[in-house]
Amino acid sequence: MKKTLRYVGFALGGLAALVLVLLVLARFLISSEQVREAVLPLAKNALQRDVVLGDIDISLFSGIVLHDLTVMDKEGRTPFVEAGTVRLRYRFWPLLKLKVVVDEIGLEQPRLRVVRNADGSFNFSDLLQRKQTAGSQIQTSASETGEGRSFDLLVSEVLLSDGKVQFVDYQPNPDNPFTLELTEFKVRAENISATHVFPIEAEVAINQARLAASGQVDPSAKGGQLKIHLTDLNAPDFSAYYQKQKAVGLKALKINADLDVEGTVGQLHTAGRIVLDGLHLEPAATSGRTIRDLDISLDYDLELDRSAGVVDLKRGHLLVGGLPVDVQGRAEPFGGTPSVDGTLSLSRLDLATLPKLLPPALLGNVPALKPGGFVHGRFHLAGSLKDPKALLKTGEVRLESVQITAGNLRPEVTGTLTLAKDTLHGRQLNLVLGEDRALLDLKAANLLGKPIRINSDLAADRLQLDALLGSKAAVGGKKQQGSQPSAKTVQKQLGPFDLPVIAVGTLHVGQALWRGLLIEDLSARYQLKNNIFTLEQFSGKTAGGTFSETAHVDLSKPGLAYKTHIETSGIQSDSMFTALAPKMAGTVFGLLNLNVDLQGRGTGLEGLKQSLSGSGDLKVADGKITGAGLVSGLADFLDLEELRVLRFAQAAGQLEVKDGRVQVDGHLAGEQVRLRPTGSVGLDGTLDVGLPVRLAPALTARLDSQNKFSRFLTDSQGWGELPLKVTGTVKAPRFALDTAALSGSIRRGVQQQLQKTLEEKVFKSKQDASQEPDAGQPGEQKATETDETHKKSTEEKLLEGVMKGLFGK
Repeated sequence: MKKTLRYVGFALGGLAALVLVLLVLARFLISSEQVREAVLPLAKNALQRDVVLGDIDISLFSGIVLHDLTVMDKEGRTPFVEAGTVRLRYRFWPLLKLKVVVDEIGLEQPRLRVVRNADGSFNFSDLLQRKQTAGSQIQTSASETGEGRSFDLLVSEVLLSDGKVQFVDYQPNPDNPFTLELTEFKVRAENISATHVFPIEAEVAINQARLAASGQVDPSAKGGQLKIHLTDLNAPDFSAYYQKQKAVGLKALKINADLDVEGTVGQLHTAGRIVLDGLHLEPAATSGRTIRDLDISLDYDLELDRSAGVVDLKRGHLLVGGLPVDVQGRAEPFGGTPSVDGTLSLSRLDLATLPKLLPPALLGNVPALKPGGFVHGRFHLAGSLKDPKALLKTGEVRLESVQITAGNLRPEVTGTLTLAKDTLHGRQLNLVLGEDRALLDLKAANLLGKPIRINSDLAADRLQLDALLGSKAAVGGKKQQGSQPSAKTVQKQLGPFDLPVIAVGTLHVGQALWRGLLIEDLSARYQLKNNIFTLEQFSGKTAGGTFSETAHVDLSKPGLAYKTHIETSGIQSDSMFTALAPKMAGTVFGLLNLNVDLQGRGTGLEGLKQSLSGSGDLKVADGKITGAGLVSGLADFLDLEELRVLRFAQAAGQLEVKDGRVQVDGHLAGEQVRLRPTGSVGLDGTLDVGLPVRLAPALTARLDSQNKFSRFLTDSQGWGELPLKVTGTVKAPRFALDTAALSGSIRRGVQQQLQKTLEEKVFKSKQDASQEPDAGQPGEQKATETDETHKKSTEEKLLEGVMKGLFGK
């Protein structure tokens, strides 16, 4: 036993001596120059690049340290990889058991320069090609020689410190390449094994941003788990990649992220939060809107199956400003141009909070509308991203007491809108307008194309049209302050419009109230096509009668071009004038029948006056005219109080509108007065009207109490005739005798009176002479009768000659 122990001791001592000898030999026989001469040619040949190596520290039992290692680029002008120190510390004895135990792999001050050329190739593309060739050769050799014996690898620590990566990209702009530097690069991993999970940490600075990652790596499963934290990545630093999009300029955006990533290369799961802070966009066009200080965030849960090429977004909560949108769906195939299938949903959005949720540039004029109420939405998107307009398949928008302010109106709508591809439906939408309610059926098709097709039907039992149309005119003619534009106001013409819309619709209202006028059975039917608006029917009952209108408006013309036909039947004039022209309330009464055609162009008052033209006729039955203006002016001029109220059985006239004036040819027939106006009334209110007035015998007698002239200005029935001329304005008319017409009337009166007097005198004397007794013989009596007949004929001819001489008759 003692002998055995002695042999063992000798063996161990010999082995120790052998190791000592090997250490001495390794120390003195293997130099750094020998290693450099042996290794550098192999490295240069393998990489096909120049390799520069500084000092080499070698220890057989502990490892090797390389100083100042440099691998040049392919051209040999610029370093591709640099390292101040490369350190490998390993354990010797485990090698005897085919186990590699590395205590430390360290890289100090490593530098890597990556260049992408204008053609898309990299400065290491040749290395990748060589690696693929070498890999196929190694795989063939391994298949021929067998796998051989494997080594177990265990690395206690890998440490990379003070690293730097420079990325130079010539592809976006060859003349001005994009450069990005990653500094303060640190990596630390411990207990690295090919079969066990080990921890890893990494950190890098990207300009002013920080990117940190920590987690575990599972080499056997080719996977792991990481927590990634990104802080203040400045997006404008990468402007080289989007500066060609000149429509919008990105001025500011910070990206922050907290992500969890786990799984394998084939199956990956990630969840977390991505935040875009302070988005600032400046439009290239001056008409665009600037977006400032917009924050966007996304909380998500996503799975990636690379083998199947599927990305599955389990959950996504997008917050744009303060606007929440939930996203869910999947995309496949992964890479290239995928197809998507998912949903977008909006849950009870409070419209009143929109001005606080989104920047003004995204809202436009929405804040001025003071929106209110709630909106719920859900949309199904499916299809290829190559055609984003076709992605929307179905959707639903639920409106809950949605309100906006438009003028003096605060309409409210409640109901559901459904979407199917490019078609929108809204059935039985409840509209609230003050105290009135209406039902709206709406359909809009081809929303993503041109023209959009819209169908609408509005029905209501009762509507206050004053509020709906914004009418503020008071009944009774009270003037509203600020309602009249100043003379210096320049009214801008509307149009032309190019509306890619085809619209048809109807309106049915049981009772409508407009300026105190009750309208029953109001209905309308319209169409808009090719920028032509056609009012096919607009009719109703009001003031004891009916009305109807058709219209045609060309929206493609500057100032619009229009024509209309209006008819009324049996409408009480006073009610209509009270609504249309409150200042004329209580002045015109009777049953109005109107038939008129008008056409013109222009929306400004002055342009309208010049372009308006048309013709028509009107009749008023069983009426009266009273009040200031023409009637009072006529009564004052003739000094006849009875004319302050003109009563008539019928008034009628032909109208023609041309060159800013209305040509009038009419008549009015009453018991006390008869008028026959002819002339023109300007659209500016000026008058140029001839007004022959016929007065009843009683009024004629009052007009000429001394009977000096009435016998020359009356007809056979005793009606006096007085031709007048009316000038001035409608508000301030001026009356005068029409001298030309008066001269003719007087001549006719004198002629008739003189003829009547002469006839009475001459024929009376003849009649007396013929009645005297005659005692002569019958023959003599017959001769006398013949002479008398001849004499009478001569006197009549003489009288006629005198009349012709005096009056030309």
